[in-house]
Amino acid sequence: MRERAQKSASVTVIAVADADSYLKWVAHTVAQLPQDWSTTVRVVEGAATPSVAQMQAQLLGSGVEAEACEMRTLDALADEIRALEPDVVLLGTRGPTAWLVMERAIATMERRPVVVTGLPGISIPAKRLGVTFRSGADLFLLHSRREIRAYEEIAADGALAGTFALATLPFVADVAEVADGAAPRGSEVIFAAQALVPRLASERMRILESLIRLAQERPDLTVVVKVRAAPGEAQTHAEKDAYPDLLDQMRAEGVEVPSNLVVSAESMGAHLERACGLVTVSSTAAVEAVASGVPTLVLSDFGIRDAVINPVFYRSDLLGNLGDLEEARFFSVRRDWLQDNYFHDRADNDWEPRLEALVARRRESGLPPVSVVARDELTVMQRKHAEVSALGATGGLGSRTVARTLPVVRAVAWRLRGVRKLLW
Repeated sequence: MRERAQKSASVTVIAVADADSYLKWVAHTVAQLPQDWSTTVRVVEGAATPSVAQMQAQLLGSGVEAEACEMRTLDALADEIRALEPDVVLLGTRGPTAWLVMERAIATMERRPVVVTGLPGISIPAKRLGVTFRSGADLFLLHSRREIRAYEEIAADGALAGTFALATLPFVADVAEVADGAAPRGSEVIFAAQALVPRLASERMRILESLIRLAQERPDLTVVVKVRAAPGEAQTHAEKDAYPDLLDQMRAEGVEVPSNLVVSAESMGAHLERACGLVTVSSTAAVEAVASGVPTLVLSDFGIRDAVINPVFYRSDLLGNLGDLEEARFFSVRRDWLQDNYFHDRADNDWEPRLEALVARRRESGLPPVSVVARDELTVMQRKHAEVSALGATGGLGSRTVARTLPVVRAVAWRLRGVRKLLW
């Protein structure tokens, strides 16, 4: 009798995020689940916890309200998962947080949930460390055929082999809906800034100089430096030499920044509705722009290589340079690039039926214990660094001590590597 009642009950889902871009992905992924499934969204308090303003911007259009996304410490979240025994845990978090949730909650449960994880945007190049952190998941969502091939190759002999599932980025259109050379809808040129690339301050200054020239030559346009975080806010990746700071530096040095060049942390979706073009180094915003029919420019001035996170755009017809930006030249995507890169037919997605099958299996016979390999495969220092990266000051005295000593340990390790090179 109890078994029958369980089968007929609504499927319960706890969706977890820990940073701005992951919250956006989680909320829009949750919106694709069956309407009769019961879902709650939790945000882990840690090193990258988004502000209320960031949450509101990232949730726009998802149907999830910021007020419904309750904050939890990692320990409180682990207690909640164990107490509620949901059918599904959607781990939309950075790798270190995913590992800690798996280890401290999922791995301790006798009747564990189905665990779904994934990455919130462009995931080429595939990275083994990201796979290691998420080991134990039942489904790992990726968003293109190209990504599936890349991740299956690096995880062929690992705990996640066979778990990669094809999904459409939840905030982009089907390939059939992508317009050829759609007419611009507004007068904004959007520069989608990123925390990681380009790496050097001098390279970032070059971009700002080109944006300033564009704004000076085209007073009819609003040139927007679209940032992910306002001053004092965290984001998925820590940023050095943020564009607003560099603009302030330029002003202090006497550079005249036109009034039609502005900095904004408003949602990308809102800006794309007013855009005549989007420029980026490698952001997933380029995929969003293509989906919205907005002409796009992916800068190749800093190379086309894994370190710049842009090889995926090779042969997309979107690559250009700062000269194109200064002339407001933006491009339409090459049609044969789409199917292999984020715009496959939605009918080809397999994550939803695979998830439903796993839920049915859990309810009928249960799931085997998870295989969390991160603790075995990472060094002590990598594990400590991961805890600090995930939890920040919320990780307790131990994490704060590691945070203080980590730079010293890194310096010593760097010097030892140098000595070994000299000796060997």
